[in-house]
Amino acid sequence: MNRRKERLDKALREIISTALARELQDPRLTFCSIHAIKLSPDNRYAQVFVSFIGDEQANQQGIESLRGASKILQKIVASQLKIRATPILRFELDNTIAQRIALVHHIEEIAEQENNVSNDPESSDNPS
Repeated sequence: MNRRKERLDKALREIISTALARELQDPRLTFCSIHAIKLSPDNRYAQVFVSFIGDEQANQQGIESLRGASKILQKIVASQLKIRATPILRFELDNTIAQRIALVHHIEEIAEQENNVSNDPESSDNPS
């Protein structure tokens, strides 16, 4: 990624995060976290990957709320960025953290099962 895109990515992240925390008064967006922003090659579109703390219902309500507030956020971004064309914001749910947590739990379960099998005296290969 070139320097201009990096600066734009960082600026978008900061502006959107601040707007979510201070300007939007939607309780569904209280626990919203921006994970990544992916700009199109021409900088006309910005995919904003977000996640929410909570269950699947909280995720769906949060992403719907963000998509509904996208025009407001677009105006906030346009007023704070000093560029000719402001990227159009598209919000996408990012489940990678939840998937990573599930994977870690699965690995821990497997390790615990293997530990239980190796400590079981009946499963040892000791001849009697």
